[in-house]
Amino acid sequence: MNVSTNAIILRTINYLESSKIIYAYSKEFGKQTLVAKGALRAKSKFGSSLELCSEVELKYFKKSNRDMHNLTNAELIRKSFIDKLTFVDKILCLMMSESIFKLEKDDNPDEQFYLSIERLIDISCSDNIFTPSMFLYSQIELASSIGHSIHLKWNNSSIIDYSDNKYVYLDISNCKIYMDNNTRAERRIKFKIEELKIIKEISLGNLGSDIDIDTLKRIVYFFENYFSFHSENRFNYNSFNLINV
Repeated sequence: MNVSTNAIILRTINYLESSKIIYAYSKEFGKQTLVAKGALRAKSKFGSSLELCSEVELKYFKKSNRDMHNLTNAELIRKSFIDKLTFVDKILCLMMSESIFKLEKDDNPDEQFYLSIERLIDISCSDNIFTPSMFLYSQIELASSIGHSIHLKWNNSSIIDYSDNKYVYLDISNCKIYMDNNTRAERRIKFKIEELKIIKEISLGNLGSDIDIDTLKRIVYFFENYFSFHSENRFNYNSFNLINV
């Protein structure tokens, strides 16, 4: 069938002499794999519409018995903003695309997730930023999209002082937070309470959190372990190696 849908470009790979394979997350169909014939030619009809993180309207012929579909047209909605970002912001944006590419399944649409990523792209296009809090928000939304929502909850009813600098333990199997390391839990990661507060605030849509590089590294480590555990496959952000030195 002929398909027309908005989508976000996640990855492109050169294919044969003049074509590209396109991986995109579409609003109506989820992650899709497409072949753009002639995309590498100087006068390609696709122009610059297939750049990473561009939002585009894709038109293609979708066959139910095929994993790759023929792209016939792509019209820009929002042009890729990556070249305007600082180095660290650019890497965080690459990490977002990489995680969606690796973790989302084909033909598994989630309109709410699409709208969340679209919001981040809109902010980035307007302000030329992609902050750590924006990246973490995308990962929280991704966890929900793939069926493993992150809902932090304390294992007791005690009143918690979020300004406390104490360490606690987060069980990544159920997102329960323990005050000590003696409780049996399937998989625990050590956090400062104030670091969990950042995750909590971002999950509520607060993108103004100030996150230093050390805190970012610890939270990235959490997401790598969280996604690995729940997908039952080793997951890591290859792009993060560029700044994780």
